[in-house]
Amino acid sequence: MKKAYLLGYWQGNVGDDLFLKIICEKYPKTKFYISTNNEYKEYYKFNNLKVYVEDKGFLASLNKMMKFFKLPNIFSLIPLLFSNIIEIGGSIFIEDDNWKKTLRRRNLYLKYSKTYNIIGCNFGPYKDNDFLSYYREFFNGVDDICFRDLYSYNLFKDNEKARYAPDIVFSLANKVDASSVSTNEVVISIIDLMYETRNSKLKNSVEQYELKIVEVIKDLLRDEKIPTLVSFCEHENDSNAVERILNRFDTETKKKIKVVMYEDINQILDIFSRAERVIATRYHAMILGIKFHKMISVLSYSKKIDRVIEDLKIDIPNTRIQNITKNSLSGLLTYGTVSDKQINEISKKSALQFEHVDEILE
Repeated sequence: MKKAYLLGYWQGNVGDDLFLKIICEKYPKTKFYISTNNEYKEYYKFNNLKVYVEDKGFLASLNKMMKFFKLPNIFSLIPLLFSNIIEIGGSIFIEDDNWKKTLRRRNLYLKYSKTYNIIGCNFGPYKDNDFLSYYREFFNGVDDICFRDLYSYNLFKDNEKARYAPDIVFSLANKVDASSVSTNEVVISIIDLMYETRNSKLKNSVEQYELKIVEVIKDLLRDEKIPTLVSFCEHENDSNAVERILNRFDTETKKKIKVVMYEDINQILDIFSRAERVIATRYHAMILGIKFHKMISVLSYSKKIDRVIEDLKIDIPNTRIQNITKNSLSGLLTYGTVSDKQINEISKKSALQFEHVDEILE
């Protein structure tokens, strides 16, 4: 059985966990390995996946001892045991305070691995040109890097290893015939704009955003729909935003609002497949809405969302959260859909994310 270590964001986030589901199911004869904390282990139950738990058990105890003697973190060394490394994720190249340390670790894995492939990503945001320059050099050394947006690809298109294909989640196998399912649930993916990594503009928009969601819920209830608030990531405090929104309603109204906290990836897929409409703030809520042929309205918090709408030339309404004003709070949302033909074309192109990985694992 072939083996590969998966670098990624394994902290109970729907988007990244969809990546993990897709790659594990696509290559059932490959044994995959990841590292995460014990609180997230239950999210990752795939037959061909081994999870190293970073904060419980023998390895965690050993790691504490190594830390005491100022030795390297054992979990940062585990990937060095693998010939094949696949880094799979979306916004995994963001300039933050620790970017040089992260890059040193990536270069270490690159040096000692036989293959290093990166799929599903976008680049940035960044401000320092050194950040861009160092990553140009790093990407020159990898076997393959496939971006999910044209903006990122164009930054590195001179690198023959750089490619573009639509987001990995578009390649998700449709196991539910969404057209045969009829409900009056409207999925609303919520994000916490107060989360520590959000920029100041987003944090300043939290009140208007959450008031807008409140007005949307009121409109849906008047139309006898079931507003379904979905938290995609507990680690990033989506549930805090859900709670703040619910607290703006009286007890009787709260009973009419459905709340879903992400616990299982198939649970999320089932909810989206049954929904009548999708109001998406989370990036992958939009992607799932498209994939499941739903009527969609987007409340965008990030350029990565705006870019994919532009790249794919899809005609769905997109409202920038920063542009929501008091005057626009009561305005009804508009919805759009993507044709079956276009979805099928996008899905086929999305499979090209795995083009180079196929050569290694199949």
